[in-house]
Amino acid sequence: MDSNIDYVDLLSKGENVWNKWRINNPDKTPCLRDINFVSEFSGCTFYDLPEFHGVDFSNVDFNCSSFRNSIFCDCIFDGAKITFSDLVDAYFQSCSFKNVNMRVCKIGDAKFNDCVFEDSDLSYCSARNTSFHGSSFRNTALENISFVEQCH
Repeated sequence: MDSNIDYVDLLSKGENVWNKWRINNPDKTPCLRDINFVSEFSGCTFYDLPEFHGVDFSNVDFNCSSFRNSIFCDCIFDGAKITFSDLVDAYFQSCSFKNVNMRVCKIGDAKFNDCVFEDSDLSYCSARNTSFHGSSFRNTALENISFVEQCH
């Protein structure tokens, strides 16, 4: 990890700038820990939710981040660390989640349409009302994942 790089600023410049930087810096592991996508990347109004198309998020450290109410289409999350994160109400379309660690996340009400989960770990996630329509799972750990609401 390189602490001299502002990864939020780099991603703010758009997917072309981000992806070009990723190609030119394959040895870097971007750190977007504790990021809140809505507060960092929303537009000027309440309805301008963050959208990302074709972004290479492979091997990014997203530990304890909030993807809540964000949209991701054709993005690559291969090798990413998304542990202890909030993906509630996030929308993922045709994204790749190969070798992803997504343990202990809140993914309730999220939509994963036509996504690929391979050699990944979604154990201990809270997934109430989560949709995986058209998604595929291969060698993916789903230990103690909860698809029902817990009563208190």
